[in-house]
Amino acid sequence: MSMEEKLNPLLHCLKEKHQDEWQRKEENIIQYISKVREKIESEEFNLDEIIKAVREINSKMGTGGFFDVHRLQRVLRNGSVMAVLSKYRAGTVVDYLELKNDITEIRTRYRGIGLSGIFTYLSLVNPEIFIPIGEHVIGKKVRKILFGDNSPIVGGNWEIDKAVWLIKGINSVKEGLGIKYALEAGFYLSKCREECCMGNNGNVNEKITRQFDKLLHKKGQVILYGPPGTGKTYIARNYVVEKTGENKPGNRWEFITFHQSYSYEEFIEGFRPKTDDNGNIRYEVEDGIFKRLTLRALVKGLLKKENTEIDKNRLQRLSDLLTKKELSQMEYTEYARLKRYLWELVGELPEDDLKKLTPAFYLIIDEINRGNISKILGELITLLEKDKRLGGENQLIVRLPYSGEPFAVPPNLYIIGTMNTADRSIALLDVALRRRFAFIEVEPDPEKLGTIEGINLAELLKAINDRITAVKDRDHRIGHSYFLNVETLEDIKHVWYYEVLPLLMEYFYNDWETIKWVLNGQFIKEISKTPEDEPVYDIDREIIEDNEKFVKALKDVISKRNGRPSGDNDHSPTNEGSTETS
Repeated sequence: MSMEEKLNPLLHCLKEKHQDEWQRKEENIIQYISKVREKIESEEFNLDEIIKAVREINSKMGTGGFFDVHRLQRVLRNGSVMAVLSKYRAGTVVDYLELKNDITEIRTRYRGIGLSGIFTYLSLVNPEIFIPIGEHVIGKKVRKILFGDNSPIVGGNWEIDKAVWLIKGINSVKEGLGIKYALEAGFYLSKCREECCMGNNGNVNEKITRQFDKLLHKKGQVILYGPPGTGKTYIARNYVVEKTGENKPGNRWEFITFHQSYSYEEFIEGFRPKTDDNGNIRYEVEDGIFKRLTLRALVKGLLKKENTEIDKNRLQRLSDLLTKKELSQMEYTEYARLKRYLWELVGELPEDDLKKLTPAFYLIIDEINRGNISKILGELITLLEKDKRLGGENQLIVRLPYSGEPFAVPPNLYIIGTMNTADRSIALLDVALRRRFAFIEVEPDPEKLGTIEGINLAELLKAINDRITAVKDRDHRIGHSYFLNVETLEDIKHVWYYEVLPLLMEYFYNDWETIKWVLNGQFIKEISKTPEDEPVYDIDREIIEDNEKFVKALKDVISKRNGRPSGDNDHSPTNEGSTETS
């Protein structure tokens, strides 16, 4: 796997988690770095002032060691080293082979000048291209993911190769990820500590990736299902990014979300009003997202075939038109003509030529269970079956109702759906959909969580989910991702009061006794009584003001529960270690 393939999903994940923090800090940090660069390049060079300013930047970064001040001083005291590195200042185009040779020369000639000092200097004079590579930025977890081992990047030829390889990789992927400065990527990498959204070997969710590969090959489409907050959409997106090497939809993959109003016309094809240059309105059959992606997959697959019967110029032109968002009237006419050629070609080609098309294309359908499948897919759900696809044993080509065009699904198009089991059980899904999809359960994973301010988040999540399972079902458990981004007690308070408690109130609407039982009697207080002398409850929001009380209340939630809910849920078990029921 290339450095770019490793960096793409890792930086995407870390950016999603920490982009807000970077955006709050970015302006100040870049301004300070600009001042430091001016001081370094100034004729009135003042080492003490530079070091003081760099320490201030470290403080704003939120870490005392983002820039390696100690080793930076060694570089700043050596005019010869600074002269060699001056060619890499802001605005220059970096030749990575030359960079490697220059660093090797410096390491050979000047003892005490380390890689951490060199790259700290480079990232200060050119933050658009370089990042520091010290322990505080490229920690053990990052090194394990990117290089396969967690030994520090300290020196030697192999370590120099690693460092240059990393810088080159960041600059290759940053634009596609919407990252302006390499330094921003360095900031995200510095956040990769315990969990990092990655498996130990650098692959995203390795176990589920293997399941994906196997089930997509067998069925052609998979649904990830599980409670809210288990990372289903993240897993689907990053699997596709890793497979295609593309960070954004629009070419080899697309992303859509089903909802109650989503229709066949949006998914496959339908009439749409268009206005010509004279202001006249006309109605055209517009291809939906699934149809266009299907055509792209088929065209790209045929373009890779070595067959003299295929007019690749016409297919390439069709491929170009398929990636355009809007077509002129002339282009629309050409588009329709090229599609006729495509289906005529498919009809003439032997089925063996259609069996193994590459590359793979993917459609991610988020919240697939919220759409009306019969309404959206109509008769086309039959075409999803592996043996009904082009080149299959029972290949089917149908004629679409609006355009009258032929249509079939190629073997290199895969569909990945996600569904939230708290919204709808698998048992309630359309039977036709269930038969054509494979299903992968994504469960809450407490092991991804750590301990903050003495609160064991893994035990907290497990305790709540055990109780939810006991009084409701396993489909309404709470996912680990609610707690993944928390770093401080204030973060826990925010997640607890504004995400977890509202979710429990939704699960157990107006059933305060059960909510109180799930929380082991914490965070719920009696505020009054009804005329019938029944207690009236509400969330106890005073606890949030007292850190000590808040921590104690959460620890009490984790502890063995006392009592049980009354009323309709009086059947709840009294033993803490209750087993999950399905």
